[in-house]
Amino acid sequence: MIAQILHFIYRKTLGSVMFGIMLMVLVALYVALGSGLPRVREYFEMDELQFFSAWPLKVLMVLLVSNLIIVTLTRIPFTPPRYGVWMIHGGIVTLIYGLSWYYSFKVEGDVRIFKGQSVAHYYLKGERALYMR
Repeated sequence: MIAQILHFIYRKTLGSVMFGIMLMVLVALYVALGSGLPRVREYFEMDELQFFSAWPLKVLMVLLVSNLIIVTLTRIPFTPPRYGVWMIHGGIVTLIYGLSWYYSFKVEGDVRIFKGQSVAHYYLKGERALYMR
């Protein structure tokens, strides 16, 4: 009984093409709202870096990558006519990995560099400081 329930859930989620399409639409909506409407980010009191590093996008991305990998391996044969589908799915997974890597290591800060000089430090965007002479 439990195995049948788990198999049903698997077929309707990670093993389903429609679930993957739905996830892509949700990711597109999340990114479009976060990019195109700064008021949405402001409502949640987040800047761009925080909004695109938040857990909802991470969950959607993990589900989408899992769905793409499982559907590709189980439903699409690795034959010459299907190489393009495998390449597209691999490209989507690569883009998602790049997005997560970029926002994991992105740092925003300010630094004043005078002409002919170099700097060894910067001030993080979100940190407050008092500067005195």
